[in-house]
Amino acid sequence: MFLIDFDDTIFDTQRFKEARLQVVQAVGVSSDLYWQSYREARAPVEGIVTYSNERHADLLARHGFSREMILFALAQTTNETVHQFLFPDTIPFLTFLRQYNQPMALLSLSDPAFQEKKVKGTRISTFFDNIFIVDETKALVVKEVIQHYHYHDIWLFNDRVEESQEFKEQFPMLKIVLKQSPAIPVGQYIQSGLPYFSTLTEIQHYVKDQLG
Repeated sequence: MFLIDFDDTIFDTQRFKEARLQVVQAVGVSSDLYWQSYREARAPVEGIVTYSNERHADLLARHGFSREMILFALAQTTNETVHQFLFPDTIPFLTFLRQYNQPMALLSLSDPAFQEKKVKGTRISTFFDNIFIVDETKALVVKEVIQHYHYHDIWLFNDRVEESQEFKEQFPMLKIVLKQSPAIPVGQYIQSGLPYFSTLTEIQHYVKDQLG
C-alpha cells in the first residue's frame, strides 16, 4: 500500500505560496504583511489547522484591505488553474505507483474545505482509492490504515522529517521515504536516518529498485 502526503510532496506548496503573494501584492499587500498574516492564518487554533482563503482574508482585512478583494485575489490560485502547482514529475510518479495494483491513499494535514479545493483543482483524485484530509493529526489515520489493510509493506511518502520520525517510532512497519522540501533544512533530512530524495523521479527509481 502507498500513503502519499500532498503539500511539498507531490504539490509544489512553496511555488503556490509565492503565487498567492503575487496576487495580493497586486492589490497593495506588502511582502512582509503577506508572510506575517500567512503565519498567523496558518497557526493552529486549539490544535486545529484552520488556514483558508477566508481566514487569510479576515486577517488582511484588519489592516484595512477589502476582504472581498483579497478573497477574489486568493481564489485565483485555488481555482481550476491550481493543477499547475503539481511538481512536473507528480503524474508520472503516481502513474508508476498505480502499476503495482496496490491501494493508494492521499494523506494531508490541512483545513479540509481549503485542501479539498486544491486537490480537486489538481485533478489527481482518480489515482487514489482514499483521500484523507485531517485538521488535527495524521497519526490517527495512519493507525486506522495499518489496522484495516493487512499489508506487509506500507509505504509512506512525506516531506516532514520530525513527523515522519514520529511515525517510524509509532509504526515501525512503515517504509518511509522523504521528499525534500526547501522549507526544511537539508541537515534534518541527513540526520533523520530515513531515505530522502529531492525529486519524485528519484523516489520512483528507489521504489523500483526495492519492489522490482
